[in-house]
Amino acid sequence: MPDFVKGGTGYMEDIAVGPSWISYETNWVPNLEVLDDIADHYGVDYIAWYQEPMAGLYGEAVRTARETQFININTYTQKGRGNNPAFFDLKELQASLLMGQGPER
Repeated sequence: MPDFVKGGTGYMEDIAVGPSWISYETNWVPNLEVLDDIADHYGVDYIAWYQEPMAGLYGEAVRTARETQFININTYTQKGRGNNPAFFDLKELQASLLMGQGPER
């Protein structure tokens, strides 16, 4: 990891870059602290989706204005993502970022 990455130990492999996305593999836990450090260093926001199907873990994160909101869903303890009220707030934030409007404050 670059020297500016301070959060977590970090691990990324099989990195692929597109015009407006980056995809990579990591150890089974999401490394949001590493993504936060990278986003802060380059002055960008991000939306991250992650999954570990064998462990039943799915999640999404949004970082904007140097603040990260995230939600993890364990499919073994919850039937669906709609069972967690925080998910709906996260989806609204994602939609506003994708539309280029940014979060409402």
